Amino acid sequence: MPGVRTCASLALGLILALGSASAQDGRPADPPVLSSYKLRLHQAIGDRARRIRNRSTTDGTATLKLVIAASGEVTASEIRASSGSPYIDGLVLKAVPVGSKLLPIPDELGSSTIAVVVPLRFTPRNR
Repeated sequence: MPGVRTCASLALGLILALGSASAQDGRPADPPVLSSYKLRLHQAIGDRARRIRNRSTTDGTATLKLVIAASGEVTASEIRASSGSPYIDGLVLKAVPVGSKLLPIPDELGSSTIAVVVPLRFTPRNR
């Protein structure tokens, strides 16, 4: 649709579940490292979502669940809560598909995989 561009945003709550709750040596994961990783991951997912063009007048929010390997590769991607629009749900899945590369998990977190649950909102806007 002419004159429409996508505004994709992430809600502030990025839920991150580590495959292991502590570092490799048994100590708790370093909160500053975890906070920094969550922030950078939030930014990376948001950047990917903003590149997706919403070609309809529909807007909506869908919650996406990702599983990320230590290398940063997305190994699973699924809609956790639908937006109610198959089109918007498809945009959310397109933003971070299986096989895409995000940020590697910091060694300090001592985890081989993480699960991330993040709401993504797509809103058409006039230019």
